[in-house]
Amino acid sequence: MIKTRLIKLLSHAKKYIAFQVIWKWLSLLCQVVMIYAASILLETALSGTLTKNRMSSCGILVLVAVLFRFFCDRQASYASYEASVDVKRIIRQMRIKQ
Repeated sequence: MIKTRLIKLLSHAKKYIAFQVIWKWLSLLCQVVMIYAASILLETALSGTLTKNRMSSCGILVLVAVLFRFFCDRQASYASYEASVDVKRIIRQMRIKQ
């Protein structure tokens, strides 16, 4: 959950929040691609027109989407970490000054 008070206090952390949102959206798109490929594979299997070519193309598509989703999730976690490090550092400095 993003606290608006913290965003106002830490304007330079906005870029990490934006990166986190972008990476999460890309991860979601990868999930959509995986489900689409699986549904196409299931549809062709149920209709009886499944070929090795269709199986391999759907398998490769799912594999690429899984790998890219893994990368996107890692990048989103890194962006979250970077934002939290800045927030913690500035809040600690504010408490020391008081």
